Amino acid sequence: MRFRIPSLLMALLLVGCSSLSISPPLTTDQHWISETLPNGFRYHLYPIEGQDVELRLIVNVGSLNERENERGYAHFIEHMAFNGTTHFPNNSVFNEFAAVGVQFGPDINAVTDYGRTVYQLSLPDDEKLDEALRWFRDIGDGISLSEKGVKNEIAVIFGEWRLDNKAQSSWQLQVYDDVLNDTPYVDRDPIGTEQTLTQANATSLSRFYKKWYSANRMQLVVVGDMNALALQQVIHHDFASLPTESNIPERHVLPDAQEGFQFPLTVLGQQGQSPAIVVNIKEGQYTPANTLKEQRARWLDWMVTDAIQLRLEEQLDRRAINNNGVYSNVSFVPGWNVYEFTVDHNQQTRDDVVDAVARDFASLRDIGIGESEFQLLFEQYQNIDFSIDSYSSIDNAENAVSNLYINRLPQDAFEEHDNFQRFLNELLREDINARLRELLSPSTMSLTIAYGRGESLASADALKRDFFDAVAQAGEDVTIEYKQVQIPQPTPVASPDFPPKVVSRDLYQWMLPNDVPTTFYQMDDGTGYSHVVLQAKGGLSSLTRRERAAVNMLYETYRRGSVDDIDLNDFYHYVDGLSASIVPSVYANVHNIALSTSSDTLAESLNALRFLIEHIAPDEQAFYREKSRLLARLNSVKSSSYDEFERASLQLMYPDDSFESQLNLEDYEQLTFNDVVAVYQRLFADLGNMKVYVASDLPPSVIQHLTGTYLGSLSTQRPPSKISPVVLHEKGGRVVLATSPEYRTYIEKIFVLKVKRRDVEQFFAEDMLNRVIQVRYNAIMRERFGFDYDPYFYAWTWDGEKVLVAMFTALIDPEREEELQKRWPAIQAELMRPVSQQERNNAGVQLSREINSITRDSHQLIGALARYDTWGYGVEGLLAPEDVVKRIDLEKLNALAASIFAAKTQFENILRPAYDVISTK
Repeated sequence: MRFRIPSLLMALLLVGCSSLSISPPLTTDQHWISETLPNGFRYHLYPIEGQDVELRLIVNVGSLNERENERGYAHFIEHMAFNGTTHFPNNSVFNEFAAVGVQFGPDINAVTDYGRTVYQLSLPDDEKLDEALRWFRDIGDGISLSEKGVKNEIAVIFGEWRLDNKAQSSWQLQVYDDVLNDTPYVDRDPIGTEQTLTQANATSLSRFYKKWYSANRMQLVVVGDMNALALQQVIHHDFASLPTESNIPERHVLPDAQEGFQFPLTVLGQQGQSPAIVVNIKEGQYTPANTLKEQRARWLDWMVTDAIQLRLEEQLDRRAINNNGVYSNVSFVPGWNVYEFTVDHNQQTRDDVVDAVARDFASLRDIGIGESEFQLLFEQYQNIDFSIDSYSSIDNAENAVSNLYINRLPQDAFEEHDNFQRFLNELLREDINARLRELLSPSTMSLTIAYGRGESLASADALKRDFFDAVAQAGEDVTIEYKQVQIPQPTPVASPDFPPKVVSRDLYQWMLPNDVPTTFYQMDDGTGYSHVVLQAKGGLSSLTRRERAAVNMLYETYRRGSVDDIDLNDFYHYVDGLSASIVPSVYANVHNIALSTSSDTLAESLNALRFLIEHIAPDEQAFYREKSRLLARLNSVKSSSYDEFERASLQLMYPDDSFESQLNLEDYEQLTFNDVVAVYQRLFADLGNMKVYVASDLPPSVIQHLTGTYLGSLSTQRPPSKISPVVLHEKGGRVVLATSPEYRTYIEKIFVLKVKRRDVEQFFAEDMLNRVIQVRYNAIMRERFGFDYDPYFYAWTWDGEKVLVAMFTALIDPEREEELQKRWPAIQAELMRPVSQQERNNAGVQLSREINSITRDSHQLIGALARYDTWGYGVEGLLAPEDVVKRIDLEKLNALAASIFAAKTQFENILRPAYDVISTK
């Protein structure tokens, strides 16, 4: 059990310290058991009863530790740790842990950066904990580095290179490269260089491995349900023998960027990327918050950046300046605080955006935010829930990895919570305004202008001068008032006089007063959050081509409208203040409205949702502005080679009347305001043919009362949507384009067959077969032949459909395309060989583990609950997946596998390098 310090006692301790001239340092969470072995190896244990077991091995070695002829070696060693070690030879580490549901990628993986390599292993319990520690111990000094294994892995690493490196980089990456020019961060990409990797051999890698994999550079993190005392004994026994160069643990340190770094003035985005302007504010050198006072100062900076983003969004809306989004972030410039504000826009509105942002910055600097803006920010921060009791194993493990980056363990959660409350209690509007005056000096700002590919850059210098001239002028006194929204209560409806029906453990059902079926799952996750989904069959498959285009205009047309006499901006500010979000969505065969909110404000949030559905009205002028923006963007942005390839592939597979076919410029040109209104009414006007799904930690009786009160009076007159089946060209076909700007070939092999409508067993069988074939495909394509770093297979049936699509993809060296095509019949034969009992068992355990994890996360659960119920899969698959898995035998899996490759409809899509592209490795 975790020992908890009462919040009142902690508050008294903080008050008692507040009179000290030096703020108290942050306190490490006392639940960590942390020790250093005589060889400098450190371990950190965090027992949590009843939780999964998360392990991380951190090694302080990365690309900055490499010599010039060792470029890429740290990353290379990371790869070899999975290929074979003393106790887990020949990739057997994957098989060892697959039996308990561990999957390569999400559960067992690693990453190498500039100064660290972090190995990850996620276990469902402590059954395989001894084996996990044995593998981590092997990584310390038992990685197999045979000459054959090293040579085979070179092809895999170049496959990763092909995946990550593009000839036309995004403007964000260009900014990163320019800012960090003349620093080791640009020249020391962890993946290395062609020369060093092709010349790597077992001897040179072994030399690097023995030098840097020293015990004093390693730290082990284990979080979850464990016997900590027994685990300590194992660690002391096994890891004390790791070789070391010093008994003093090494700190993780990365060099700071030079003080004189500058952000670029102009960059050119990759084809198809939206233009943007970026304002970077160089605040000063970065130091971690080490005291309670410094932590409150950090929170103040967060609030200040939120205040800037809020003002930019608000004023762009008020000025009716079309934009594609406003974002705030912290730039990666080692050793420095650099705040970043980005506005994506259209080419036609760039001048207006630059002028508006400059004037907003000047206004915030000289006048500051108003009381209404302050209250909105305060309410949003007040509703932040630290969810102290709900921290999962993975949350704590990742938090530890992040904190150990700055050489400390995580702060005590209760101290952090109480310090945050103190921050809010002491916060004044003038605190924010004073910080705005410090940050928004023109001398600290850099302006980056990202142009779309094909645009002229001639206006850049003039725009920069205009921006800084405007920022330097006295700021305008902008008054922004957010109205106090008062949403009336609904007309009372008769409450049901019967208790909820108990369907199974924690699952309940009832009918609302308007006869809308409601399903509720009671969570025990301690997050204090509730999720509601109103869902109906229909979606894109129920719409005409013109209506599908109208769906893409819904958001902007309605976002700038009103709810009764309440401006939608004010309405959504009210919803934000409830720590809630309301999001309508349209998918292939369903459409829904999702509400997420704090359980404390569920009543107010449901009332807001009810009022929105009943009274929302669109803005016609917003429709015309959005249509103009969309058409301008489609006209001005030339399709990239990837867009052309995707369009050609979709045209090959789907006729124009299929809901999966792509829309084009003409589809949007003919749209009217009435089209958008009509499609909204068709999908979201009331609760007709919808069902209600709720996941919350509140009791069933409370949820029954709240849903009945706020949703039970809504109209249900909307007729059901008629779903059209997906249509494909049954003859199949082939698309080959030689237009890629990269020296790499992308191949898709697609098999399409008709199947019976899915029940839960068919659903599970498809999932299990996916897992079996993906493991085989990865072993063949990556490990055996080195064709592709991340080969992909997936087979799926649309919910409610009778068509199964199976897709194999590969991203390969163009020089090996002919080889792959020749090998494909043999590869296909191996992929469809009979499934073994062990393969079936591993897939079943993985699927069960994945579904069980969903039921512990209310946000994931609500979507799964709605899906399973809508399509008749039943709740058994969610609540007792092991029972369904037991019914999936080898005969069912093998029959399904054979049917895939026997499909009469087959497609092949190939994107090759353009004829003038040469290798850039």
